[in-house]
Order: sequence, then C-alpha cells, then structure tokens
Amino acid sequence: MIMILYPERAERISKIMSGCSICSRREAERLISEGRITLNGCVVSEPGTKAVAGRDKICLDGAELDLKAGGGGGYGYYLL
Repeated sequence: MIMILYPERAERISKIMSGCSICSRREAERLISEGRITLNGCVVSEPGTKAVAGRDKICLDGAELDLKAGGGGGYGYYLL
C-alpha cells in the first residue's frame, strides 16, 4: 500500500500517524485519549482532531514526530 500525504489537506491525527508507520490508528486513538499527543503545543483530547501533516507540529510525550511517509526510514516507492 502506498500512503500519500497531502501537505495542505487536513486529516485525522490517527490517520497521519498510522500512515507514517508510527503506530496503528487504534493505538494513536488510545495515545490521544491518554493525553500523550500534542498538536502545536496544545494537548489533544478529541480522537477526531484533524491536522495538516506539512504544517502542524504533532508531538508524542514531548518528542516531535517524523511525519514523512513510511516514518522517514529511507525507503521510497517508484511507480513504473
């Protein structure tokens, strides 16, 4: 599966995190409900909160997340 992140399209934080191979959507929703996710410095308490991957700063336990597709592991996809 190829995950394409649109830099200016607002998506649910759980979808952004799962698309970047950080965690599953359910795990992201659990982290949000525990108050461990911040969006631009504010604690996210609603699982349906939306963000823009290319513009917003999402942090887990104070550490900024790498929002590159695939988690930034250096892998890419080529469509032939």
